Amino acid sequence: MMPLISNITAYSKMQFNEFKFRKRMGLISKEANNIFNNLENNDIKVINEGNEKIKKHKIQGIMNRLRSGKELSFGEIEFLRKNSPNSYAKAVKAMRERKSYIRETKTYITRKEADNAYIIRTNGHMARAWSMVSCGKGDISEEVDTIKIEVAAVRDEYIKFKGSKKYKKLKDKELKKGKKSRN
Repeated sequence: MMPLISNITAYSKMQFNEFKFRKRMGLISKEANNIFNNLENNDIKVINEGNEKIKKHKIQGIMNRLRSGKELSFGEIEFLRKNSPNSYAKAVKAMRERKSYIRETKTYITRKEADNAYIIRTNGHMARAWSMVSCGKGDISEEVDTIKIEVAAVRDEYIKFKGSKKYKKLKDKELKKGKKSRN
């Protein structure tokens, strides 16, 4: 169900657009035209400010889902692309990292290999974040946030993979020394 504020905002925009159309067609009286001009200057600013608050709230909700490692829908990604380019860039990086990890899971032969690969991947991200923090180059909070989002995406896929049939089909023990793994 859509929030009441969104419904009111959508309805008022619809009424406003209809009023503008009638004004262009010359179907509005002079008195109504004066009222329209006053509304145009004052109330529309309030409506736009309300929309900005709603957009910020929605962006924040999407980013919270991303930070928790959840996969975003196409609509959420498109919303970020249109309304928040920085957040969109973070989402795309997380998607790429997730797809890369999924491709990597197809090459595992043993469970230990799968677990070690996950640990190595996440440690690599954490080392990258730590090096940024220790260098102290300006404001790095955005980049560190991106790294956290990537790690969360990989963690989510790892949890899914570990509960899957593919993981259960993997061999329990290490390969013997004479055999090579695919990684």
